[in-house]
Amino acid sequence: MDVGIRLGDVVFTMVAFLFPFWPLVVLAPIVYRGNILAKMLAMWGVMMLARIVIAFSPLPIVDFLIHEPFNTVLFLLVGGAIVLAMLIRGLRRLA
Repeated sequence: MDVGIRLGDVVFTMVAFLFPFWPLVVLAPIVYRGNILAKMLAMWGVMMLARIVIAFSPLPIVDFLIHEPFNTVLFLLVGGAIVLAMLIRGLRRLA
């Protein structure tokens, strides 16, 4: 049965709506115990997949919290900072 809605449009719309909330998603593991940086990196990775999906979306980018292109630049910088913090922590454990 065809209702006139394509699955791709639904997925692109949903991901485009959820991606602007990446700061909340990436910072969510702070309230949990354990390896917070690894959990933050995992959540950042999930949001990176969402950003890749948005890059191929034919729909316009939704930027109601942080405007583009600053949103993407900030997102990539935060991911790099998390990786750098994990590397520094790993090097300190070795020393």
